[in-house]
Amino acid sequence: MIRSRPQGTVMSSAGNRGVLVVAAALALSGCIDNRMTLHSQMAAGAAAAPAGSKVVLREPSCEIQLIGIADHRPNAGEIPNTHGHYMHFDDMTGWLQAGLTSLVADGIAIRPKSSGELPRDKPRIDVELLKAYMQFIETSKSANVVVKVTFERPNEDPVVRLYRGRDTGVNWLHATAELSAAFDAALRDALQRMTPDLKGLCKSS
Repeated sequence: MIRSRPQGTVMSSAGNRGVLVVAAALALSGCIDNRMTLHSQMAAGAAAAPAGSKVVLREPSCEIQLIGIADHRPNAGEIPNTHGHYMHFDDMTGWLQAGLTSLVADGIAIRPKSSGELPRDKPRIDVELLKAYMQFIETSKSANVVVKVTFERPNEDPVVRLYRGRDTGVNWLHATAELSAAFDAALRDALQRMTPDLKGLCKSS
């Protein structure tokens, strides 16, 4: 039997705040849809540019062949997270390639094999996604990616580099679009760190 509160009883403002805090905690801990599929919102030309900046498109002075791209994680496509929810990212290798091929800063253009083979004397890269995960701490979220890139130049030994990208912010609604945008921002962060080495690859070729 549900007992009602005696008439004339008023919940205190502190009690109201307590109810709101509990409700928010329940929403973040499991009273939401915990099977989420994230989708890339990466805009062409925005990968290496800080948020809010303008990108000027121009003819590339250096073309780099993307010879391979892979997601060799044990559960490819899935996003480990500290909430323990099932999170899946729709086509992570396609998302990673979209970010790479949208690099237009400093006259760099990365060309996938699907757009045609470049001459063998052009610089080449092979890319692998090593990590992609989401951390939740109280009301904050942090999207993280780690990418391995192998740089190849004609008649030289390959050079391997790791790049980490992160985006941290408030977890407002725990919504698909919000979390997808966080991963896009984390990828942009990794690509910004990668850009100086891409420019160096071009100068040495």
